[in-house]
Amino acid sequence: MEGNVTNLERDLKRLVYSPPQNWNEEQFPGGHIVEWQFVVSYQNKSVESFTDLVIMSRVDAPVISVPHALEDPLHYMNDYLSVLRVECLPLVCDEDTPMALDGFSVRSADSTKQQKATADLLVISLSVSHGVISLGDTWRTNCISRFVGAQSWKRKSFKANVDCVNRVLTGTEYIGEPNFSGTDQLKIRVEFAVEPGGAFEEITVPIIVIELNDAPYIAVDSVFYEADEDIPLVINDLLLRDPDALDELLSVIMETNYGQLALLRPNGVKLTTERVENAGKNGSRLTLEGTLRNIDAAVASVVYTSAKDWNSLQFRPDDGMNGFDTITITSTDLSSFNGSSVSVLFVYVDPKPDPVLIDASSNGLTSIYADDERGTLRGDEDTWIIARVTHGLLSLSCGRGLTFLEGSTDGGRALEFKGTFTNVNACMIALRYLPNKDFYGQDSLVVTATAVDEYTQQQTPSSSILVSIMVDAVNDAPVWNVGSSIVREIQQDQAASIAGVSFHDVDVAATDCTAEACVMDLIIEASSGVVTLPDQSPPLFSNDMATKKVAYTVLSGTPDELNMLISDMTFMLAGSEYYRADSPSRTDIKLQLTVDDRGVFGSEAVLTLNEDTAFGFGGDLQLIDPDSAGSFRNIFEFSINCTNGVFALSSRVAGVQVLRNDSDSGVIIRGFFAQLNAALNGSSYIPAANWYGSEEISLSVVELNHLEKTRETVETSIFLFVAPVCDEPQWATLTDTPLTMKEDEYLLVDKLSLTDPDLDGGQHEVEVTIGVAHGGVMLSMTQGLLIEQAAYSTSEDRLVAQHVAPGHSFSGSRHFFSDLVVRGRVSDINAAFKGMVFKPWLDYNSDGWPVDEIVFAATSFCGNSKTTASHITIPIAVFAVNDPPVLISQYFQPLESSYSVGNLEAASWSSSIEASEHSPQQLESTELYDPDDSLGSGDLRLLVNVSCIHCSITSEYLSHPSETQPSDDLIVVPRKGKSDESVQLIIHGTLVSLNSGLMSQLIFQGADNFNGLAFVLVEISDLGNYGEGGTLRSVFVLCVKVKPVNDISQANLPQYQSQTNIVGQVEIRDNEPPTISIASTFYAPAGEWVALAGIEITDPDSVEGILYVSLAVHNGKLRVTLSPRVNSVGPTALHSTVDGAIAQKLEFATTAEQANEIFQTLEYRCDDDNGCSKSLRDYLRVHVDDNGFTGAGGSQVATKRAEIVVA
Repeated sequence: MEGNVTNLERDLKRLVYSPPQNWNEEQFPGGHIVEWQFVVSYQNKSVESFTDLVIMSRVDAPVISVPHALEDPLHYMNDYLSVLRVECLPLVCDEDTPMALDGFSVRSADSTKQQKATADLLVISLSVSHGVISLGDTWRTNCISRFVGAQSWKRKSFKANVDCVNRVLTGTEYIGEPNFSGTDQLKIRVEFAVEPGGAFEEITVPIIVIELNDAPYIAVDSVFYEADEDIPLVINDLLLRDPDALDELLSVIMETNYGQLALLRPNGVKLTTERVENAGKNGSRLTLEGTLRNIDAAVASVVYTSAKDWNSLQFRPDDGMNGFDTITITSTDLSSFNGSSVSVLFVYVDPKPDPVLIDASSNGLTSIYADDERGTLRGDEDTWIIARVTHGLLSLSCGRGLTFLEGSTDGGRALEFKGTFTNVNACMIALRYLPNKDFYGQDSLVVTATAVDEYTQQQTPSSSILVSIMVDAVNDAPVWNVGSSIVREIQQDQAASIAGVSFHDVDVAATDCTAEACVMDLIIEASSGVVTLPDQSPPLFSNDMATKKVAYTVLSGTPDELNMLISDMTFMLAGSEYYRADSPSRTDIKLQLTVDDRGVFGSEAVLTLNEDTAFGFGGDLQLIDPDSAGSFRNIFEFSINCTNGVFALSSRVAGVQVLRNDSDSGVIIRGFFAQLNAALNGSSYIPAANWYGSEEISLSVVELNHLEKTRETVETSIFLFVAPVCDEPQWATLTDTPLTMKEDEYLLVDKLSLTDPDLDGGQHEVEVTIGVAHGGVMLSMTQGLLIEQAAYSTSEDRLVAQHVAPGHSFSGSRHFFSDLVVRGRVSDINAAFKGMVFKPWLDYNSDGWPVDEIVFAATSFCGNSKTTASHITIPIAVFAVNDPPVLISQYFQPLESSYSVGNLEAASWSSSIEASEHSPQQLESTELYDPDDSLGSGDLRLLVNVSCIHCSITSEYLSHPSETQPSDDLIVVPRKGKSDESVQLIIHGTLVSLNSGLMSQLIFQGADNFNGLAFVLVEISDLGNYGEGGTLRSVFVLCVKVKPVNDISQANLPQYQSQTNIVGQVEIRDNEPPTISIASTFYAPAGEWVALAGIEITDPDSVEGILYVSLAVHNGKLRVTLSPRVNSVGPTALHSTVDGAIAQKLEFATTAEQANEIFQTLEYRCDDDNGCSKSLRDYLRVHVDDNGFTGAGGSQVATKRAEIVVA
């Protein structure tokens, strides 16, 4: 350097020395002192000076090298060796895929070349939030000094030197949590172990985990199952998993090779069942479609049943499978990449001994009833057969191949033999049965069979079948016993005894024949002689009652009485012409005895009829009189009695006197022979309702002959069997009045039950279908019921359309069903109905009118071929309840009606928007929603008050009303707020006009020179539009963060004139409600227009303010004719209510004074087109809202109702 002293001194003061990087005494011994030599020369003279500079050591934090980062090449890190790192670029990896942390290393400038064990150790910590860290270097245990702190999958921290740290980092891997995708962070911190909390470096590296589709799969503890042959196995440990498709549609296909599959609970799943036949295999396939939640619930109870008589020991379809049947489950989420997975389950079917199958036997070919197939036995092995009857003998057609057990022979009551199934079936084809002599009635053939199973070597369960054998009774003729000879000798004028002659009837041998049911007829015919009857003889059928000597007569009595009469009667020649003295000789004289048992002991085919069905006798039931020659002159009394039904006679016969006709005492009629037969012709028996069983119809007839002192009674019985028929269940309800409830509430429907006409204790199985029109039902319990079909009452799409937030309403809708089909016993269904709850749709009402809400249909399943269902409908009236209106917005939040500015500013806002100071900003388009607008017409009127705190609100609608106003029914009143800088908007109009007009055109403007939090308040009133509850209001708030903007400085000078502050007080009185004057009753002729006069409204403080007037009736129609508006003055008809229109509801915007024009022309009419009739009661509703234009307290409303009598 050259220069004068001043310049040189200045330069020396600015001299800067930079030692070598990271150079100090510890790393480079002897380098901590730098010797300086200064030489100053002037005019050949020089002066030298020396000084020593000491380089003190400093701690340099270790530096982490990152493979991908933004760097500043002009600046360095603390160690002066690494370029300054500005930002770490993210690492990218795939979901569930390991990623090596290549390129990461640590540099320590203060570490010596010798790497001392104590002084040079570093502490490095690695942590992530949504993944797992695994350290590399399999030999890390040789270099890592120790682990520091708690270790986990997400955090690793250890102590080691630089070389060991870099070797471990080279093999470290990161993998995200199972099924995780999104953003994670890798944090690495390095510091010296000797100085914890000293110099350190910490970096955060973003990790982006790219989402990959996960195929759905079946999770199961074990893929091997064991089942018994022909016995269902419930597999209840299957779980369907797919983290990517919680609400998406999935498809699961379950297919077997041989067995059958079924689901216990297929609720909410579209199920398709089909049989699969391929390469000799006959399996089944189930296809399930639905959401993950529904399919997972369905596969939790899968029922596997082996093929009929199939087992893994007997049938080996594949030598490699060792007889296993397989269940192949294919799960797919319909994605193109990694969309499906296949799981295979193996089922080993253990053999079980099968019982011998015995088909029902049939009558042989020699029988007149031979119309069924012959019986066979089915099985695989030898079998032991025992066939046994009680009242007959059994005989086989052959004995080839059969071995009869000891004591058993062919042709006995019991046959015990064994043989192969082929031989047994060949001999059993023509098994014959011979009843015992004179036996009739019911016998039973019991066949029992057992065998030894070939595969299990176990004896099969005993199989038996009981076959009823009906032996029809055949009437046997009475048999005479005439002793040693039928030829007797007789002497003239001497009575000959008929001793030794008698008869017997095997049909009554075991019957107590003292009863009149055993009465028979004895016909005596004598040729050339007469018979003398004993004095105690039964009455005669002939009219000769003066003497006991007869040549022809008919006697009636029991066999014992008639045999005694025969033994006591005598025979004598009729006259002397049979004796000739000149030529005495033998003459053959005949006495003929005939017995008639009346044919009542043999039965024809059993008379059978079905339950609740009349049996017509036609012309088969008739009276027959053996002595009919004179019977037409006699009167008969006919009695009919039955226990469990009624006997109906033909109603078209005259001349029959009915003495008694009731269900308890029977029927007694009286008439001539021909008239009684005419009454019996077309008669029928009607069993009692829902009764079945055996019935005996007792018939008796008495001949009222005035010539005979004794009355002979003839009795007989007709036996009927009423076969049971499955009856449809019947509905029973404890109330006949419609049920009532309020909107959005729950209704207990416990007045309904099923009754079982078959009286089987509620064990009757039925299927019940429940259909709900406007809601759903929840059963109190489902124990013992099989749910065959179910549909939720409210879908998620409907709840979203009604702007319902996810939560309780979403989960609660899963408990109620609009369509439900259940199957079970009557007792279980009644238990489920006891406590059944009905819930209508959200915000649904029927305006208080009964609507057929719930329809029940019950169908029987007990074998009846007629499956007509029993129906019942429950009407329910749902009364409307007024619901508060709602503002649908992304940023507006609901607010309690009571609030203050301090509360708003201190609250924490989850959503807000930003605006700039002095800059207007258009707010987001919002939507008003009123749940009472059930038809979506948007005709409901609302009052909206838009106010602002620290800001003002305007609307393009006010600037260009002619361009943006959708209709004339939108009224906007701007007002100054509490401060001069705020503007309040009061809007009155229909829902559709508010949404399409003003609410989409609001502009926000912050207050002058204001920055901070401003609030936009929207208060909505529904004016008590519909239902109970009156007027409801909702308040919503929007938080606006107004950002400051640098303003130009301004100088404010005081005005020239002096200022005087005036302090005063303004009193605002409360708004008073309007009043309505109206008659209590109007009378209207049907089908004619009638004026509804005398209605007036007043409002003391409305002045010229606009009132909202609504007129409505329920059944009839209203009309109003308005005069043309002059200078926009006069009532204004709103929305569809145009001048002269006819409607059930009219709405107007008018002042109190101009409203009289409405009521002067108001007319009403009701006719048949409106569902009106005479004596109908209709109601006129007048509603007035002053909109709160005057005074404090908000809007005030008034409502009155008058009755209209249609004459």
